[in-house]
Amino acid sequence: VEETPEEDIPKVRVKFVTKFDSFRVTDHPIAVPETLGRYGLSEVVNHLLDPNKNSENGSESVEEKNRQPIPFDILINGKFLRTSLLNYLRQNAMGGEMVLELEYVPALRQPKEKRKENQPDWISSLHFLHLDKNIKSCLISSCYDGCLRLYDEDLKVLHSVIASKQPINALGIGTFKNDTFLLAGGKEKEITFWNILGKESRSFEKLGLFKGHQNSIASIDLSFRNEGGIAASGDWDGRLCLWNMSSFLDQTPNHSMKKKRTNEGFHDSSVIELEPFADFKAHSQVVSGVCFTGKNRLCTASYDRSLKIWDVERQDCIHTNSTNKPVICADALPERLGGFVATGHNDQKIRIWDPRAKAGESFGVANLASKSGWIYGIRWQEGDFTHIASSSRDGALRIWDIRSAGPLHTINAHSGSALCIAWSGESIASGGEDGVVRTFNTETTYL
Repeated sequence: VEETPEEDIPKVRVKFVTKFDSFRVTDHPIAVPETLGRYGLSEVVNHLLDPNKNSENGSESVEEKNRQPIPFDILINGKFLRTSLLNYLRQNAMGGEMVLELEYVPALRQPKEKRKENQPDWISSLHFLHLDKNIKSCLISSCYDGCLRLYDEDLKVLHSVIASKQPINALGIGTFKNDTFLLAGGKEKEITFWNILGKESRSFEKLGLFKGHQNSIASIDLSFRNEGGIAASGDWDGRLCLWNMSSFLDQTPNHSMKKKRTNEGFHDSSVIELEPFADFKAHSQVVSGVCFTGKNRLCTASYDRSLKIWDVERQDCIHTNSTNKPVICADALPERLGGFVATGHNDQKIRIWDPRAKAGESFGVANLASKSGWIYGIRWQEGDFTHIASSSRDGALRIWDIRSAGPLHTINAHSGSALCIAWSGESIASGGEDGVVRTFNTETTYL
C-alpha cells in the first residue's frame, strides 16, 4: 500500500503554548498533519526551537548537529495526548477547522538504575532525607528483620540499628529545628522515636518509646510546626492514636541528656515513654494510611473502603468518602502544594483525592489504572503535584502523571512484590520481597 504524500494529508491548525520560557516558540497558529501524535508534535516543537532550521544558509555548527532532540509531552485541556490529533478530534466531536491549543512540557525520561543492595529480609518502607551539606541525600529503610538502615547515595550502609525484635511495617520522618526525627512501628505494637544524627556520626539516637496500640502498627505520619510536633499512627484493629511530641521535645533540648552506648550500637539516653493524647476507633478495618494534609487536618485510609478527614484538636471526623475498593497505601502532598492525597488499591488503580472538598461533596479527582496487581506503595515526587511513583505485586515500579490515565514508565525491579517506594528530586528507590533495595535516576530536561 502506497503511503499518502504528506502534502495530501489533511491539516489541523494548532497553537503551541508552554509555561517554560526557555522552550518558548511562536504562538501563532500553524498547520500540521492531522495524523501526528505526541512524538510527531514533539518533533515539530524541536524544529521550531532550532534557530538554524530557519536560517538563510541552513548551515549548522558541530554543536548543533550533536544536539539531542528534547522529548516533550503534549497536553490538550490539561490532559496528555495519547492518540493522533485526528482521533482526538473524532473522540471529542470537534471539527478540524478550529485552532487547537497544545501545551507542551518537557517529558519525564525513563528512569535508569543506579545501585542495588541486598538485605536479609523483606523491605517494608523507604524514605529519602538530607542530613548535611557533605552528602547529597541519604536513604533510610525498615526491614522485616527489625533493623533500620541508613544508606548514602551509593547505597553504602552508613549505620544500622536493631529497632525491634519483630518486623517493622511503618516509618514516619520529619524535621524540626534542624533535627531529623524518625518514628518506627510494626508487629511489636510500640513505636520507637529516634533522632537521626548527621555530620560525622550519621547514626541513630533513640529518644523515646510510644505505647498505646493493642495490635500491629500499619501506618505512621508526623507533622512539625513552630509550636512543636504531632504524630498519628494506625493499627490493624482500625484504631488511631495521636501523640503530642511538643512537650517531649522540650524535655530534650539539643539532646544534652547523658548518653550511653548499648550493645545494639545506638545511643540510648534514658528513653522516655509517651502515651497518646487520643486513642479511638477510626475505621472498622486496618488503618492502612495516615497523612497530615494541613494544620490540624489528618487523612486516614483503610481496607474498609473509606477515606476520612479528621480535625486533630477535636478528634472529630469532618468528612468521609467511599473509595469503592480497599485502600492499601496512601501518601499526601504538603499543604502548600494543595494537600492532594494519592491512594493505591487492590483493583490495580491509583485514586487522587482533594481533601479540601466541602462536607457532602465527593473529593475524588482522578483515577489512574494499569495491569499491576495490588498497589503496595505510593509516593508523590517531592515538591511536585503532578508526578507519582508506585510499587506493586507484579514487582514493577510505575511512574505516573495525574494528567495521564496510564503510567508514563514501567520498570521491572523485583523478583517478588515491590513493597515500598520513595522519590526525592531525581532519585527513586524501591524495596521488595526479594530483600533488595534499588535506586534509579530520573530526569526532566529544563534549560
